[in-house]
Amino acid sequence: MEKDSLLPKRCQRLRELRGNKTQKEMSALLDVTEKTYRSWENGEYRKGHTEKTYPQPDLERLIKMSEIFHCSIDYLLCRSDCTSVDNHYISLKTGLSDKAIERITSKNGNTPNQDFLNSFILSEEYLEIEHNMFCIENNCHNIKLYYSVFENMKAAIETTENQEEYYRLDDKLQEYANHLEHNGNQILFLIYQCSLSFGNFLNKIRETWSKEINLTLKSLESPMPGLEKPKDNL
Repeated sequence: MEKDSLLPKRCQRLRELRGNKTQKEMSALLDVTEKTYRSWENGEYRKGHTEKTYPQPDLERLIKMSEIFHCSIDYLLCRSDCTSVDNHYISLKTGLSDKAIERITSKNGNTPNQDFLNSFILSEEYLEIEHNMFCIENNCHNIKLYYSVFENMKAAIETTENQEEYYRLDDKLQEYANHLEHNGNQILFLIYQCSLSFGNFLNKIRETWSKEINLTLKSLESPMPGLEKPKDNL
């Protein structure tokens, strides 16, 4: 699907997110006819053409749409997958999706959620998981390559009439089958290692929070300075 063909779906989605505005309401806000706005989303058949075409709004209307939908023009033109300019640059730098960025930045100020993310990203366990994920990706890539060769060899074995060639291909087929099994087992092991690393991080968080809770409880047991109970007069 070409980028330009995403514009109609984005307009529909943005209308839903902004109070389920109808096409008629949008056309009134943008000062265009309902037919014109409908053509941006639904497309239109032009004379002499058998396929639908999707006209794009002019610059003035794009600016208005970006203001109404609270999104960037680049997003409307499908030049970015992020609704805001800020998110676009964050996504380029981090690889995070627009939805992930919105979830992380949904609250202003310092929150437990952000503290947790900062602690996790800066932990040794995160580096271990990152390394293992890199290895998983490499093994997945190898599996795709080996499987492609494996399938070609299977097809070659089925068509060969030379016995010597048959045994040679069969040996190679078994070799690539072993490669596939090895890479599959490696992926399972690396996933297990990731779960162990994350579990270790959660244990550290639990220990830290337990200490903080205990300190808080102890401070509640001790009266604040100046508020000590007066001793009974003898």
